[in-house]
Amino acid sequence: MEIIIHGKPNAGSSKSTSPSDTLSQKIIEEFFNRRDEITDEEALIVEARNWKGKWNSVYTYKKSNLREISENVGRSTYFAISLIIPQSYCCMVSEVLSLLKKMYNESIVGTYISDKGKYIVQNFDDSFAFEKLVKKIKDSHVNLEEDFDQKFIPCQEFNNTVRYSIMDCDSKAFVQTLRKVGRIVITETEKTKDEKIANTNGYLVQNQQLQTELSDKKAEIERLHSKLKKWEDDFSKSTSTNNGKIEELNKRIKILSAEKEKLQAEKNTLCESNKAVKNKLDSIASLLGVSGINKVPENKQQSTRKPHNTLIFGCLLVNTLLVLILIFLQIFNIKDFIAEGTSVETGNYTELQNKIESLETAINDKFGTLYTLISANKPASTEGTGSSSEPEQSPKDVDCELQIFQDNRPVEISSIDREKTILINVKKHDGYDFFTSNLSEENVNLLKRGEQFNLGKKEQGQAIIINYRSNDKTKLNEKNSLTFN
Repeated sequence: MEIIIHGKPNAGSSKSTSPSDTLSQKIIEEFFNRRDEITDEEALIVEARNWKGKWNSVYTYKKSNLREISENVGRSTYFAISLIIPQSYCCMVSEVLSLLKKMYNESIVGTYISDKGKYIVQNFDDSFAFEKLVKKIKDSHVNLEEDFDQKFIPCQEFNNTVRYSIMDCDSKAFVQTLRKVGRIVITETEKTKDEKIANTNGYLVQNQQLQTELSDKKAEIERLHSKLKKWEDDFSKSTSTNNGKIEELNKRIKILSAEKEKLQAEKNTLCESNKAVKNKLDSIASLLGVSGINKVPENKQQSTRKPHNTLIFGCLLVNTLLVLILIFLQIFNIKDFIAEGTSVETGNYTELQNKIESLETAINDKFGTLYTLISANKPASTEGTGSSSEPEQSPKDVDCELQIFQDNRPVEISSIDREKTILINVKKHDGYDFFTSNLSEENVNLLKRGEQFNLGKKEQGQAIIINYRSNDKTKLNEKNSLTFN
């Protein structure tokens, strides 16, 4: 067995029982160059080295975090004792660790290093102290050894990644690992195999939980992808449907615009016809010696009679005049017939005379009716007042074309679905606003902003009334009023 002490008290230093052996020099150089890789305060490094075709087991006890001898530098350094056993390896590795630890405390401390962990020598040249240490190690070393077998695999390069606890270094598993990796680091702080297995089981359980969570997340992602795809499809369909509805509404707008222009033309024609009828009625009235229909003297206010009453009167007047004309024509024809000396029988003459009398009576009745109509339509006397006997009435509000929409389509009140919102479209008019009864305040605000709203009632059992009018409620146009029962 070869024994080596090596470290760095100030500079690299070593002493060996076989100083000329190249394996010893290689071990010393490797530890010096890689001294910072193993930072444990205390460790046993076990190696299986194939050197020049022969197997050697190497056991190195290393102390770290020591201080160099220099007061000025005081850098961190290490000390190591290495045992090289040729052709065999120790079965009780824990005994080797105990032996080298004991040798360090009994022979190294106080000789090379102080009890405070600082070098007290510049180098390891003291042969007497070294020989004393070697003798003590050889006398104390007792271990069960076994020869290397063919299962050991030669390693070209060693690393310090495989670690064992001192509680597991005497196991068969330790030897099997050493055969494969060639170097194992043993420390008292390393976790045991059972602790690692327990931790591994914990890691496996944790990993299983993470796998389950990952699967759940993947399923959630898939579900969200499917939902997003459905939304995209629905949006595409909705966009297509809305485009179709927009096109349909544009067509309806064009049709309604054309109908509006047609109605406007018909309205203009009716206005012209009304003017022509009014002129004719004025002419007839002047022939009868009365003021023109719908004409008011300059010193009097406009009559409160409605235009449609005047039109009815005019029609009645024309009808009466036409009947009178026909009666006159018949009388004149009969009288001419008699004047010409046409012979008639006595019975026929009497019958003819009766017809003439009947026609005269009818004429008198018609004149009486005509006189009554003319008198009824004359403006009342306002002498001394300068104003009409009836108060002046202002015109009604204009028709603002209220229309109800639901689901983007115009609907009648009877077809409204009360579970859905509605929109009221109106042709805006200056000075007009919405006035409501029994409609909830929230929906009133939506109505006035031109947004969709619900027919929510303030009080059940009462109808909702929505009017679009001016501030004078007496001018309300019935076409601008909606009632929801």
